[in-house]
Amino acid sequence: MSTHLVQTDNVYVVSVTVINDNELQFTPDPVVITKPGSMIIFSLLTPGYMFPVDGTALVVNDDEGEFPIAWYLSPVSIGLADYNNNAGAYSYTMTVQNIATGARVSQDPTIENDNP
Repeated sequence: MSTHLVQTDNVYVVSVTVINDNELQFTPDPVVITKPGSMIIFSLLTPGYMFPVDGTALVVNDDEGEFPIAWYLSPVSIGLADYNNNAGAYSYTMTVQNIATGARVSQDPTIENDNP
């Protein structure tokens, strides 16, 4: 039995980096979603940090139901479903935690749904 990895064009990756222990940098920011039914993967690249497991790692301001579910994939990876039914900008709060000290860093970047 073989396993096949299927690559799709509706997966968007956002790199998250901690700068000077008190600021987050997102690449890209904003992340522009152009396909309906997309997945955004947030990948934390800074060693010594993790996404908290208490539900605060990713909070999306979404009054329209565009983002139905998020997945905690690993301590350094979170997935977010995006229907991309409505064009618009959506802010979200991302929080990471220093593993050694427990100190947290939060920032509010943007997801732009560019519904074709």
